[in-house]
Amino acid sequence: MAVGSTYPAAFFDLNVQPRLEGTIQFTDSTNQPNVPNPITSGALPTVSLSSGTGAQASTSRNVFSVTPVTYDASNNAASCKVELSPDNVTYSTLVTLSLAAAVNNTGAIVDSVNVPIPAGWYIKLTATHATLGTTTYF
Repeated sequence: MAVGSTYPAAFFDLNVQPRLEGTIQFTDSTNQPNVPNPITSGALPTVSLSSGTGAQASTSRNVFSVTPVTYDASNNAASCKVELSPDNVTYSTLVTLSLAAAVNNTGAIVDSVNVPIPAGWYIKLTATHATLGTTTYF
């Protein structure tokens, strides 16, 4: 990154809504940021998650993940527990999405699990009466 160059920047909330947008200008040539593996073109990277098993999306940079969850329309209560861990041992539950049995009989309903993941951290999604789709991240 060149001194004096400007770069676009945006901060997003958990609903993928930009809350602050603008540009950043670097003025110190000795303390430049390192942006590992930037996505510059092509399709976004993906990872397939298995229910109840932790996985890393990226070991080198913070990412934002989007995973479709399809409830099975079985007239059973359905859920998807979302957890993060720095070490694949100690997990913290962020949220458990749920669908009542009376709603889970109206057809296959698709929800979206959107999670920012710090570099090197693990995400674990545990689906009950639901199927995880392929996780896309950027």
